[in-house]
Amino acid sequence: MAGQRRDLRRERFWRRELKAWARSGESIRSFCTARGLRESAFHAWRRTITQRDDERVAGQGSGRHPSPSFIPVTVVDGRNGHGPPAIEIEHRSGAVIRISAGTERDLLVTVLAALDGAAC
Repeated sequence: MAGQRRDLRRERFWRRELKAWARSGESIRSFCTARGLRESAFHAWRRTITQRDDERVAGQGSGRHPSPSFIPVTVVDGRNGHGPPAIEIEHRSGAVIRISAGTERDLLVTVLAALDGAAC
């Protein structure tokens, strides 16, 4: 996929699929089989999107002026009558982190660092 012109429609499709996989808890093989996706394409797009996101983040500190990026924030009422309110963070890897009131800052920092350092 490197060196090819970007197909934004396909990139959006694969970003949605990667997010759906991250939320599913399924193995890549079973997820791809259930959706009729090729595993090789899944891995290639996962790698490509991770690289693009990393380049975008790196470019933000380079003195260039990247276009503003906004991330969706979802406020979730985690109480359902059973606990404190929560927030949900969607990491660029596709992982979703739910944080309840009173979560230790150090724990969140550790989790985010682990996700940033995870091998793809």
